[in-house]
Amino acid sequence: MLTVNSRVLRGDRRVWVYRPPPSAGPGPFPILLCLDGQNCFHWGRAPDSMPTSWGLDVIADRLIRERKMAPIIIAAVANSRRRAPEYTPWKDPHIRLGGEARKTYTALRDDFVPAVAAQFPVKYDVATAGILGSSLGGLFSFWAVLQEPPAFMRAAVVSPAFFWGQEDGHRFLQTRRPAQGLRI
Repeated sequence: MLTVNSRVLRGDRRVWVYRPPPSAGPGPFPILLCLDGQNCFHWGRAPDSMPTSWGLDVIADRLIRERKMAPIIIAAVANSRRRAPEYTPWKDPHIRLGGEARKTYTALRDDFVPAVAAQFPVKYDVATAGILGSSLGGLFSFWAVLQEPPAFMRAAVVSPAFFWGQEDGHRFLQTRRPAQGLRI
């Protein structure tokens, strides 16, 4: 586990990093950033994680071993008590909260990717960089791959919280065209 100080988010965040099995070679490898990182792996469980992990380490090991997936580095960034505002691109008019996703996007690109790449064999390339999130993290992941210019061209959008600020979300979608090569 790394502790990364984000100048953008103004504080430390825990980052768990999965490295592919030795049979995958020395790398470098593309990077997949995961939101709600404390829930991602079977190992390194944190007191603030969900009762069961997403098991991304086990899934990645199996898919890489079976040659169904190219080897990757998975960097799982823990959320904070400010999860809702940090993961949402616009304020929800009913809750009157949110709208700080731009900061989180900038922090992932400018603080977390370089910190992980400094210690692990990461080859950062927008075309192969990915982001994964669930619920509000899914909303963030969807929004993040539609940014111009993109920092990520791959997204796993799991059970996204599209209910958040629906009118603003609809307006946002009307102004975006997916970049060529984008995979959601």
